[in-house]
Amino acid sequence: MKIAWLFASFVAGLAITWIVRNVSRQLNLVAHPKEIVPQHRGPVAYTGGVAIAITVMLATLFAQVAAAQDAPLIPLRVWIPAGLFLFVGVIDDLRPLHAVLKVILQTTAAISAVLLGLEWHVTGMAMPDRVITVIWLVLLVNAFNVTDVCDGLVAGLTVIMLAFALARTPEPWLALITIGATLGFLVFNRPPATIFLGDGGSHMLGFIVGATLLSVAPATAHPSWKQPAAVVITCGVVLLEVGLLMYSRTRTGIPWWRGSPHHFSLRLQARGLSRLRTDLVAWSVAALLCAIAWLLPSISDVMAITVTLAVAVVLAAAGRILLRWEPRR
Repeated sequence: MKIAWLFASFVAGLAITWIVRNVSRQLNLVAHPKEIVPQHRGPVAYTGGVAIAITVMLATLFAQVAAAQDAPLIPLRVWIPAGLFLFVGVIDDLRPLHAVLKVILQTTAAISAVLLGLEWHVTGMAMPDRVITVIWLVLLVNAFNVTDVCDGLVAGLTVIMLAFALARTPEPWLALITIGATLGFLVFNRPPATIFLGDGGSHMLGFIVGATLLSVAPATAHPSWKQPAAVVITCGVVLLEVGLLMYSRTRTGIPWWRGSPHHFSLRLQARGLSRLRTDLVAWSVAALLCAIAWLLPSISDVMAITVTLAVAVVLAAAGRILLRWEPRR
């Protein structure tokens, strides 16, 4: 049954993305070439997030109407914040928001998720865990947003990270349907892309991945540190992007929130990789990190500490290597 829903959401994602792309072109909802991404030389629709959202919503509603066995039931603590993050991103696409206002709106959306019951059980204490949840969601949404500068990159990372969470989350339907919808979108978003996620899509997918990963860590009186560590390792690629951008921009005198060509995907392309090979490298690293995160809770504490430190060192070394290749405007 789950495989059938995955395939159905994939087919729906294909059809809806095609429709949304064509409508966006007619309405001139397109991203024009930017200096920091030289390979994009023509206008491209930026409404991929809308297409994925419509697909997920229709697939869920159809399952409920059809009264399918184990039909997907996505709670309000996901629906409402996901819609808010999508809305913030779409507004930013239509008319770029000031960085401070954007963070305020993102924080509001994250707080709504916490108020509706979403919580990352890190310390076992309610208030600290809620604060950590808000910070984590805002961080991850922005990490997805800044990583989305290479065709297909974020969509592929989303599929990989949700696939990791699929077997361990108590609410697998959201991950399952989002994977299918995102794969359908990826057909049109692969290099050379004919539709982008846009800020709306990167915001929404960042939240969905974050919310799904948090549900993997169960609520217990004495939470294990290995579960949160596994979540962080799973998101290693996009967190590396955040760290690399903040360091590069600060070093060159650019405010850390302002756009620049210092992204790891553009650095890999400056090294000579094509967009597709850049995606494959990032996806392979993400898959390896997910495999490590999968094993982490089941090994001894000493081994888990060793593995976690090793991952941190390797990612830091990778960032150091990436700094050698400066993207050209």
